[in-house]
Order: sequence, then C-alpha cells, then structure tokens
Amino acid sequence: MYRDVTTSSTRAYNGPGCHERRDISPTGRFLANTLHLVSYTPTRPVVAQDLGMFIASVVFLGPGKGGRKTRPESGYHPQVDAGDVFTSCAIECFDGETRWEFDTPYRVALRLLFPDLYQDRFSVGSTVRFYEGSRLVGTGTILEVC
Repeated sequence: MYRDVTTSSTRAYNGPGCHERRDISPTGRFLANTLHLVSYTPTRPVVAQDLGMFIASVVFLGPGKGGRKTRPESGYHPQVDAGDVFTSCAIECFDGETRWEFDTPYRVALRLLFPDLYQDRFSVGSTVRFYEGSRLVGTGTILEVC
C-alpha cells in the first residue's frame, strides 16, 4: 500500500512529473520514501543556443547486451563519460520520439547538467557512453555542438 504525496519541495527539486511515494504498511506504519518519475513533458522547447547542448545519434542497449531492462523516455538522466570523470546529462527527444527502442539509433538532444565544467570535453564526432552506475546503457556520437 502506498500514498502519493507531491510537495512543493518535491516539484522544485525533481521537476514536473515527479512525485514522492510513501510506502505504508497495512497497519498505516511509514516504511519508506521513494521518488518516481510519472511522466516527463519538457517545460519548454529545446533551444539550440542552450549552453551544454548537443545533438547526438545514440543507441540504447537492452538487457540482452547488459543494458537497461526498461526502455528510456525523453527526459532520461544517465551519467555520461566525460573522459576521466562522469557527469550528469539529460537526453531529450529531438525528432518527436518520446520513448526509445533498444538497439535502434535515434537523433536526440543531449544537455549537460553542468555545462560550465564539462562542455569542452565534447566535440563533433566525439563518442559518448551513458551509464547507470557501472552499467553501460547506451552509446552515441556527437553530431552538432549547439
């Protein structure tokens, strides 16, 4: 049993489409807080002049190749390999796709969450690798630097 609780701090920190789920035992005892992404709808269109924005061709790996068990959706936030460090990024739909199939190349918008620190590590033709923890979940190539 659970109770959904959406607070202003949950929305402010996690953005629209996220909610906090409080797991409750059958006796009403609090068990745990978890955050779940319900759906993601970009709050504004992708703008090419955004700092830390790239257009990339990416392929997401499925469970048969050691990747994700579920298909990623627009707004997905994996870690991206920036050479000697990993940093956070957001992958957003660019050509209308909102949920991506495994092992199929897609053109996407890749936005670094900390562009001032890592934007210079990516250039046209750079290979990008996406991770969830130590698990490789996708690869790609930078097509454009915006």
